[in-house]
Amino acid sequence: MQRTTLVLLAAFVLAGLTGAAWWLTRQKSVVEPIQIDIAAPAAPVEPTSPETQLARTSASDGSFGSLDTTVVFPLEIELELVRGKYVPNAPGAVPLGTGSNAVLKGRIIGPKGEGSSAVIEFVGGTNTGRVLHCDLNGEFGANDLQPGLGIVRVRGRDIIGSQREVLLRQERETLLNISYARTSRAEGVVFDADGKPMTDALVTFDGQEVRTDENGVFSLAFVAPGEALVIVEKPGFSAYRELVTVPFGGRIDKERLQFRLRRAARLQVTVVETINAAQQAWFYILPENDSAQRSFPWHRVNPQRVWPGGTLTIDDLPAGSYSARLFQAGATTTPKVAAVALGPGDTTILEFHLEPAPVIQGVVKDNGRPEPGVIVRLEAPDRTQANLAVFGQTNYMALETDVFPNMPTAVQEAITNAQGEFTLSANESVSAVRYVTAMSKDQKRAAHAVLKPGDTHVELVLVPFVDGKSALRFVTNPRHQALPLKVVVNGAPRELGVAQPGRDILVPELPSGSWLMTVTWHGEPVLKREPIDLDGEVAREIELPEGAIGGQDSSTVQRAGKR
Repeated sequence: MQRTTLVLLAAFVLAGLTGAAWWLTRQKSVVEPIQIDIAAPAAPVEPTSPETQLARTSASDGSFGSLDTTVVFPLEIELELVRGKYVPNAPGAVPLGTGSNAVLKGRIIGPKGEGSSAVIEFVGGTNTGRVLHCDLNGEFGANDLQPGLGIVRVRGRDIIGSQREVLLRQERETLLNISYARTSRAEGVVFDADGKPMTDALVTFDGQEVRTDENGVFSLAFVAPGEALVIVEKPGFSAYRELVTVPFGGRIDKERLQFRLRRAARLQVTVVETINAAQQAWFYILPENDSAQRSFPWHRVNPQRVWPGGTLTIDDLPAGSYSARLFQAGATTTPKVAAVALGPGDTTILEFHLEPAPVIQGVVKDNGRPEPGVIVRLEAPDRTQANLAVFGQTNYMALETDVFPNMPTAVQEAITNAQGEFTLSANESVSAVRYVTAMSKDQKRAAHAVLKPGDTHVELVLVPFVDGKSALRFVTNPRHQALPLKVVVNGAPRELGVAQPGRDILVPELPSGSWLMTVTWHGEPVLKREPIDLDGEVAREIELPEGAIGGQDSSTVQRAGKR
């Protein structure tokens, strides 16, 4: 009896271990969702066996530790979305998102020299609000960004963080690599205009905040090397910005790092009329000579919001000559562009008048009922060109003179009222064809429409929002051992993984549309920017090089640190 009980117990334990192993092999990789502005219901995807999907690595350092293999080098799969099936695209017009083709990529290294699972967030510029995530190796990227200067904030649990300025250019690649393994010490002094040390000034040095002491001195023990953004400010003085080069594992002394703050100016802006009084207007103030004003953090000022019939006060502006603009939905402003001269210690008063203008009015419904609280966006197909049109420019390099926000002529937003209604400026002069999109508060339902010249009303019906329901399956020649994988989708790396022996390689959660595929192994091309259309799951056969199947010799494996 005892013997039978032991046999049964062993059988149960074995069955449990087998089931656990089976469950682990069926888990797919953690992926970053692909961000698109709008989507309609995708065609249903036939269920696929999870055991064919990318197996998640078990090693916390990003190495391929869960499956035994002598294949050292990963199969690199790069997928680029050319045109999403459900991205709004009017006949005879360019699709929504045209011009968003700047590339940013890089790697964040933690204090121990390993990749950091950091987050990179745009906090200034036309990409404000966009968030990129690092994989387990610390790599990140995106290939659909707006060109121009931007400010990014880097943060993570194991790093001190940074705030950097990045220059993005159309169809060009910008690198941002930050290492926290060899930080530097920085010390500086803040003075007023008369050369006296300034107490209690706030210094934001590469994202870290510190205040000056009674001698105007500040210090930071750990700052990551590279071009750090420094902003110095104190009430009553105009803020000062500068890019400071931080060395690797060195020190910046206060004799080298000195800042001077000057008395600030104040601006009061009044909007006289109350057209569309339920919605705030957008106010922008920018230097007339951009290149001469790079010492002020304009991205912190623009835009400001002001109610029609109300007054806005902006303190701590630098003295000088500027241009101001006001945008209100359903109105034109007088003056269109106001010249502003600010003096130190002075208060300048500026008035704008509103007159009715062509508008787009609409309603958002869900299941036949008006839906309140929905974010509605009216956007030009090419946001870059629409932004430039405000300043009378056509060359995108004009956006490199400062950190500019998106202007309402490029993209404007409204929130539906209790009756599901919204009002937006028509903006036909900027773009004849425009796209209007809507997203529910829970971001689970969406709608879109195309506006043509003369359109004044639109009804949007929310449907379930789907941002990735297609998949790409790579069918390879027979493999008898695991294959390391590195997958990049639209410039964003997905978590490192391995393809199990004898299994296909499945890349899930892809938006339906037209894609370009590039597949390489250890520098050997397998596919080079080959087009493919995805709508559901699509299979593609590929022939892997011999080294990706048979593996490498023992010395190569040892040098790679896999054993």
